Amino acid sequence: MNTELQSQISEHDEQDETLRESERFLAGMFDAIQDGLTVLDRDLNVLRVNSWLKERHPHCGPLVGRKCYEVFQQRATPCENCPSLRAMRTGQACSDILPYPCHEQPEGWLESSAYPLKDDTGKVIGVIEYNKDITSRKRAEEELNTSERKLSNAMKIARLGYWELDLTTNLFTFDDHFYALFRTSAEEVGGYTMSPEEYGERYLFPEDIPLIAEETRKAITTSDPNYSRQLEHRFKYADGEIGYLAVRFFIEKDEHGRTIKTYGANQDITERKLTEEALYEAKQRAEAATLAKSEFLANMSHEIRTPMTAILGFTDILLEQDDPQDESPARLEAARIIKHNGEYLLGLINDILDLSKIEAGKMTVDCVECRPCEIVANVVSLMRARAEAKGLTMDVEFAGLVPELIQTDATRLRQALINLLGNAIKFTERGSVRLIARLVVGDMPIMEFDIVDTGLGITQEQATRIFRPFCQGDSSTTRKFGGTGLGLVITKRLAEMLGGDVSVVESEVGRGTRMRLAIATGPLEETAMVDGGTSAAQEPSVQAVSTETDEEEFVLAGCRILVAEDNPTNRLLLSKILTKTGAEVSIKENGKLAVEAALSAMDEYRPFDLILMDVQMPEMGGFEATARLRCEGYSRPIIALTAHAMSGDRERCIRAGCDDYATKPIDRCKLIETICKHTGPRRP
Repeated sequence: MNTELQSQISEHDEQDETLRESERFLAGMFDAIQDGLTVLDRDLNVLRVNSWLKERHPHCGPLVGRKCYEVFQQRATPCENCPSLRAMRTGQACSDILPYPCHEQPEGWLESSAYPLKDDTGKVIGVIEYNKDITSRKRAEEELNTSERKLSNAMKIARLGYWELDLTTNLFTFDDHFYALFRTSAEEVGGYTMSPEEYGERYLFPEDIPLIAEETRKAITTSDPNYSRQLEHRFKYADGEIGYLAVRFFIEKDEHGRTIKTYGANQDITERKLTEEALYEAKQRAEAATLAKSEFLANMSHEIRTPMTAILGFTDILLEQDDPQDESPARLEAARIIKHNGEYLLGLINDILDLSKIEAGKMTVDCVECRPCEIVANVVSLMRARAEAKGLTMDVEFAGLVPELIQTDATRLRQALINLLGNAIKFTERGSVRLIARLVVGDMPIMEFDIVDTGLGITQEQATRIFRPFCQGDSSTTRKFGGTGLGLVITKRLAEMLGGDVSVVESEVGRGTRMRLAIATGPLEETAMVDGGTSAAQEPSVQAVSTETDEEEFVLAGCRILVAEDNPTNRLLLSKILTKTGAEVSIKENGKLAVEAALSAMDEYRPFDLILMDVQMPEMGGFEATARLRCEGYSRPIIALTAHAMSGDRERCIRAGCDDYATKPIDRCKLIETICKHTGPRRP
């Protein structure tokens, strides 16, 4: 072998060794990369992988010679967004983020980049694929996104909005939550920054701006690096509605200790503030109601104790008389005083019951045809005696023609007029009381009744109180004139039920008052219009009648009446009342004995003509006793006696089988009238 050939062989050996060294170096570099490197042919078969990929996929077995998507993505076909497939097709470098499974992490993420390999003609003959595991980064991003989402939701729920004030640029910067709090958006207001002046003009309540400016000044000038402050103030929503903010703000200083930024969060506390205000108002109302109730109880204590003193005192006087048959003027005066005060107490109780019925919605009105002139004449005739007893004149005036007939509840209208006239008489020491009636025609015709007096008069402030329950003009009025403060309240509610109202038209302290009662009349198309003064003069006047008349005697002569009553005093009273009418009275202490007596009398063919049945009794109550009698075929009249007087009590008595009912305290005339209605008069 010649020297030249040996030299060539030696040179080739050196080149081969150099090539092998280069390949070893490249292979070392290939394996040293701590990310995945893969060389693929045109069909995406794996030609070579580095050690990082082999270590990441030991469960996959041999990698070379297999399809890359079968090995790394465990798919039968490549996905359309596979970077290697796209690089092969386009001849351009491609990249994407792909999910991948591996033995350590069932779900992972790769940042995959593919670079095409081309021959001398530019034809793509393979691909080098670079894969970087970004699973940790993706999970950190997901966790960060989750945290941000939770924070965002929390800020929404708490109605928080973040802001910063950069003192170097004098600009506010806001986030989306801040704008959401103000019911707007950055797009609507033109960005995420604005000057403090613009912010104040847009969103702050003008009267609160000085307070906010002072707190901001304190924050800027403070030397405390940990300064923080919470402030509550009003603000304007974007739609102009007023709300309340709680602002918590902090400061940031530079290395020289100068404040360069204030930042914080606004919280919408409108609902809380409105709740607090509502609770405060409710507390004020409750305290006012408590005060009114206390005054009412004090008044009621006085009003009840005063007549009770007279009743008990004059009763003692009567009992101290030696001769029970004595009819001396002093004895009769004592009896009259007892009766007067007892009636006064009954009036108080009736007022309270009326108000309770109205408040409970159990008082109803029965609107039927009635004659307003007749009602006025009757009421004035009834009240004139009370006015004249005080030396007052009482006049009636009809301003123009009035309808002959109207549709209203005559009983409620009469009660309202009596209350107003009684009030006028009560508070008038001298002069007169006038009732002026007129028709007012409009969209809905109404009757107006003005009660004009020359009495005490009231102030405008007192006029706002007199229609409240248990209220009067002032405490001195209560002490001097008495009363519970229920009359005007009841009258106003009655007027409202009749389609109208009661109001103070005018009043002057020391000169008098004009009160006005207005009620709806109903349709008037077919009603004649009359001269009220002439019609009222033709109406029969109401005469005061004595409760003790000779006509009551023997009106029930021979009538057999069974009384079921457990109270001894009431039994004695009923016995005296009925005996005086000529009735034959039998008394039983409870419902059980009453049933036995009624059935026994029926068996003996001497049935009672009527039974007075107390509702509440021991052994057997009145309703149960009535039901028992009706079951046994007893068909004679049964009248319930009850101390209840609320709306619906009569209906309860009728449902229980009673024919009628009478209330306690017992009104002798009404009781006898009710009995006669069911038995007929029995004069001898």
